[in-house]
Amino acid sequence: MNQTQALQVFEAQVATVENAFPSLFTKEDVIKVLRSLQQNLEFPEEDATSASFFTQETAEKLQDEIKLKFKRRLDSMSDSDLVDEDSIELSLYGRNIEIDSVSVNTDSIADELDDIVSDVLSKYVAEEKEKEEEVEQA
Repeated sequence: MNQTQALQVFEAQVATVENAFPSLFTKEDVIKVLRSLQQNLEFPEEDATSASFFTQETAEKLQDEIKLKFKRRLDSMSDSDLVDEDSIELSLYGRNIEIDSVSVNTDSIADELDDIVSDVLSKYVAEEKEKEEEVEQA
């Protein structure tokens, strides 16, 4: 139960007491107890709750997953995706051909990395939301 839900429950209980018939305790006594209880409960900040599941262990796990997927993606990419073949400069020394320079296709590699990071983080956030919903339903 989050803070907003708890406050709604308190307000509903206060309204119930206000509309009830008097008993051994006055309505004001019961409302005073409920208000006191409400003020003494501590709730984490809503934003802090959503960030609290991101621990160092989680960061390392996500980093490992991203590295593994990125390595697999690089291994599956063709040479032309990795290297700008039009930029290759060669030199001829006798019977030997040497590569003087070659440009890496950083845009293509960055796009692949962006896709992987986005996929991994989206999957993680979805799993965490699902866990939160399961806890709230319990």
